[in-house]
Amino acid sequence: MNPFRNMRGTRAARAVLLAAVVAGFAVAATAAPPTATQTVRWLRQEQSDFAGSFLISYSALSWRGRDWDLRGSVSWLSWRETVSDSPGTSGSGFGALYVTVGRRVWGDERSWRSRSRGWVRLRGKLPLQDDYAQTGSGKSDWGASLLTSNRYRELYVLAEAGILKLGEPLGVDYEGLFSGSVSLSYHRFGATAFPVFSFSASTPARREEPAYLEWSGGFGIVWSHDLSTSLLYSRGLTEVSPAEGLATVVSVRF
Repeated sequence: MNPFRNMRGTRAARAVLLAAVVAGFAVAATAAPPTATQTVRWLRQEQSDFAGSFLISYSALSWRGRDWDLRGSVSWLSWRETVSDSPGTSGSGFGALYVTVGRRVWGDERSWRSRSRGWVRLRGKLPLQDDYAQTGSGKSDWGASLLTSNRYRELYVLAEAGILKLGEPLGVDYEGLFSGSVSLSYHRFGATAFPVFSFSASTPARREEPAYLEWSGGFGIVWSHDLSTSLLYSRGLTEVSPAEGLATVVSVRF
């Protein structure tokens, strides 16, 4: 384990957050009203050395201008561990502060029924606890991704590919993560509800572990121009992925 690598990772994460703050001024000058998003996920985990459930909350506030976007969120976790031959543990606490800044790199508006947009995003995570725990690693992460949103008539396709450098707690050696995800939704004209299907994958955090694979499906409802909700069910396809989960998302535009 190289302690200086951790120091470089922390500095990189702080640099990403500083870049996000600077970009925030550009966003604020041209942004639409902010959007608040509340996500709550319940996950059931089953591994050879751990079994239990998590309740995770993400509270986010985002601004989007014509060419920039800025998003900040904070996580809170509650967990209950049930391992064979042990009494198990439980607890709760705040996890981390996340900041993401995005820059639009293309925008193709063929018509109101067909469009394609692409964004480059930088992201950083600062932990809200000092030591490795169920609420997080206690170390800073940083990464970058390419996000593209595409629409063809009623079909929406959202895809993202990225890399994430995980902070390494003492005695733990993490690999850099390469990840990808794709989400499909079908918005019938005039309908308020729509189906959603997603698939996500990433390389393993540790060399001896399998890759992370998960699919999810559900539906969303657009109640008004400023309010939308969604409900999703997910299942993991490998041991390190959550066995199953439920998620609800509420978005409000001010």
